[in-house]
Order: sequence, then structure tokens, then C-alpha cells
Amino acid sequence: MDKVRDWCNKYIRHDRDDVGDFGWRLVMHACLFPLVTACLLVDPVGGAIVLVAFTYTFNKYQRNEDLHNADEAWKDQSGYMWAIAIGVVIYLIIVGFHEY
Repeated sequence: MDKVRDWCNKYIRHDRDDVGDFGWRLVMHACLFPLVTACLLVDPVGGAIVLVAFTYTFNKYQRNEDLHNADEAWKDQSGYMWAIAIGVVIYLIIVGFHEY
């Protein structure tokens, strides 16, 4: 697992990253994309509402955690936003772009 973590941190970088763990944290949180896709496939409107609520809660949690443990929570939020983007794209591929 350390080789995967090292590879992610070596090739996925960000200028604001002081610690060098941006790549791994982005990949960890972007792995939530199946949850995003599943929510949208079950019910697009309800899934979108659930995702908005979850995003709000996730961001509040990350900001609160950053107050107690300054671990640069923006990295986790960035990974989660990638999960949303990947999940929506996969949803559109499955359902088909022609409906929109």
C-alpha cells in the first residue's frame, strides 16, 4: 500500500501542498464516486438532494476537524469534489447524454 501512496503523492501534486500528501488524500476521497453514481441512478432528484446535504455536512466536518487538527482539510474537500465530478460523468454515460 505504501507504494501506491508514494506513487499518488509523486504524480498528483498541488502547489499549496506543504506536507506532500495531496495525491493520496485526493485519491482516497475521490473513491466515493460510486456512492455519487448510485445515488443519482436510484433517483436523480432525490440523489442530488442527498448529495447536497452530504456535501454540506462533509464540508462542515472538514472545517471543524481543521480547527482541532490543522491537516489542510482542503485536500479532502478537493478529493470529494472530484468524486462528485466523476460520479456525475459516469451517471451521464450510463443514462445517456441524449436525455439532457
